[in-house]
Amino acid sequence: MRTVIALSFAALAIAVFMKLVFAIATIKAVVLFLGLQGTIFLASALSPPHEEMKLARPKGLLKRLRYEITEGRNLNYPINYNPMYFYGGLLLLALSFVLSEVPTS
Repeated sequence: MRTVIALSFAALAIAVFMKLVFAIATIKAVVLFLGLQGTIFLASALSPPHEEMKLARPKGLLKRLRYEITEGRNLNYPINYNPMYFYGGLLLLALSFVLSEVPTS
């Protein structure tokens, strides 16, 4: 959950940055944010249950990524599915596609 919140703030920061620095239209900044947020939700819909596992995961981003790639497939753990993130991500992506066709003037 903390990762989703952090990535959501990053998506908002990217949209605001693009609006302020490159002077894109407001609707385009909203479309960018919705697309990024939908992607974040879709990517977060399926997650391994690390909290339920009794294994000690390594500290640090690179060590955790290497652990997931090399050792993660050997653990054979079930995947947690969050339908709210999945369908919410699909809805946000669809909304961003629809809003991208709104003319800017």
